[in-house]
Amino acid sequence: MRSKILDELRAKETASWDSLSKYKFIMFGYHAAIWVTLNRIHHCHQRNPFLDVVKLAKGKIERIRYPGIVK
Repeated sequence: MRSKILDELRAKETASWDSLSKYKFIMFGYHAAIWVTLNRIHHCHQRNPFLDVVKLAKGKIERIRYPGIVK
């Protein structure tokens, strides 16, 4: 069972990155949300592969909101 969940996590991660690479932002979010949900409900404790993208987005929005303050 656990290997099936891990296989599904890998498939959803691949589908997410593939969607993002094609500018299909809604599909990226769809597959990434499934990855996060599966990881949480099955207690897989895998590192979120999208964490770096989230940090990048947070940094960009902070620089937009607080120009001159955030570097």
